[in-house]
Amino acid sequence: MTTIVFDYESKKVSYDSRVTQDDKIITDSCLKMYKRDGLVLFAAGEMGQCDAIIDAYIIGDMSAIGNFEAIIIDHGKAYKFAKYDKDSFEKYELKFSHAIGSGEEHAITAMDLGCSAKKAVKYAMRRDSCTGGKIRTFSLKG
Repeated sequence: MTTIVFDYESKKVSYDSRVTQDDKIITDSCLKMYKRDGLVLFAAGEMGQCDAIIDAYIIGDMSAIGNFEAIIIDHGKAYKFAKYDKDSFEKYELKFSHAIGSGEEHAITAMDLGCSAKKAVKYAMRRDSCTGGKIRTFSLKG
């Protein structure tokens, strides 16, 4: 899966570049950041449906996509956007630091101890085999 961290204080998103399938590493060089129509999407889960996730976000129709977790940047604000089963989804503005993906618990613990978003992903890489590769950071401040 992945680890994606939003640091509310610094307004930065950090994320790893590993893609796994079952217990196999597919690549350690995935970008995991998608830009379209003024939106920036950071997705955890099935990477092939990112365009569909952006469409669902824009029009509010979740029927065409499978389960996912994402952080979306829309007009400088960060939102958690997720679908967990066929009948439910959530969208809310992030007004606190947040993490998604398989390493989220490790990353949030690191954030609670004062780490930056980038350092939190680095700590998640130590404990979560599905988090790895290069750490990239995106700033909402430009």
